[in-house]
Amino acid sequence: MQWELSIRGLASTAKGESTTIGHVPAISREETLEAEDPIVLEPSKMVLDHTFQLRADYKVEIKLPSDLSEAEAKRLAAFLVTLPIE
Repeated sequence: MQWELSIRGLASTAKGESTTIGHVPAISREETLEAEDPIVLEPSKMVLDHTFQLRADYKVEIKLPSDLSEAEAKRLAAFLVTLPIE
């Protein structure tokens, strides 16, 4: 299956902003692979998944930047302290 529709056109039509979907000319898989440059992420753009076992039956999963600073970690910790309703 190959889509020949503009993703932006599809999205605007789905949101009701447009009644037409733009057409994108088909290209071969080889052309697509040749045209793609390797994706290089800067450290500030990289995300790490962390898991914390809060309780025996409850695991917390959080995504954080790979270059999380100590100040940002302290801000996050301060935020978590505000969550319990006791």
